[in-house]
Amino acid sequence: MLLQDTDSAFKSYLGIYIGILVFVVVVFAVTLVVRLVVSRRLKAKEEAYELAALSDRRLRFVRHDLENYSRAYEAGDMDMDHFVEYIVADKVLRAQEKDIYLVANVSPLGVKMEVRRATALLSNLLDNAIEACENAAKAGCEEPVIHADISEKLIHIKNSKPQDVHPIERNFETSKEDAGSHGMGIKIIRMVTDRLGGKLEMKDNGDTFETWISWRDE
Repeated sequence: MLLQDTDSAFKSYLGIYIGILVFVVVVFAVTLVVRLVVSRRLKAKEEAYELAALSDRRLRFVRHDLENYSRAYEAGDMDMDHFVEYIVADKVLRAQEKDIYLVANVSPLGVKMEVRRATALLSNLLDNAIEACENAAKAGCEEPVIHADISEKLIHIKNSKPQDVHPIERNFETSKEDAGSHGMGIKIIRMVTDRLGGKLEMKDNGDTFETWISWRDE
């Protein structure tokens, strides 16, 4: 009788233990599944945010260069050398309208690039230089000037700038309130230079700023 009671109690405890074990396993499995689902949803949200951010950056790049691209469209089917001259001539006229002297020496580029990349690179380089000269004039510079040398393996831009403004030190962050529409130029210049396998260098000389873009020999 005692053995039967003991055996019955053991089976009862064993059943309770197995029940608890099954419950723990089920809870663990459900928790794991929930965490996996939540993790996948978070990852999907992160990917969606990254995609949205990328689309926003691309949209701002296009919006930033919309005027320049329209100029490129007006140029028609020019060959690259004449197209570069066209871009520079357009910026010379724009600089003159702002009482800025832009001196340009243009030779055929030794690197192959699409029209849109040539537009983005040269237009932003010269637009940044013109804007810096405008700010220099506001700061008291009487004769803001830009020297642009475009040759086979090197683009060199030297322009006037306010002496107390140091864009490299502030990592080229725009000081304008509409940051979404400004401060994109240097990002575009870096992006195009990298994609073309070039090297970008910049130097702040106080009242002037210099930019070099060079390409390696093949």
